[in-house]
Amino acid sequence: MDRIFETKGYGDEKSFKIASLNLARYASLWFENVKKQRVREGKRKINLWEKLKSLMNKRFLPESYKQDIYNRLFSLRQNNISVGEYMREFEQPFLRGGIHDPQE
Repeated sequence: MDRIFETKGYGDEKSFKIASLNLARYASLWFENVKKQRVREGKRKINLWEKLKSLMNKRFLPESYKQDIYNRLFSLRQNNISVGEYMREFEQPFLRGGIHDPQE
């Protein structure tokens, strides 16, 4: 979604509107519940894509997600694959996992 929003030149608010409209099934039900709960608690409405994305990550990614990525990295072995394939395998967890600092 980020790539689409960036390509289209959408700001954070427009990106939020499009993303929230495209939530389906359980994610849509979950978000409607989040909105109602925030009203009950007197919290501000969510109207930014970055905030929605953060809440979705907290809700839908398992707590062990980051640790699983680290485990995958530490157990990675080159064995009989090429150096290029090994490098791709090594980089994928960083690209997918939201780990921004390789030293982390």
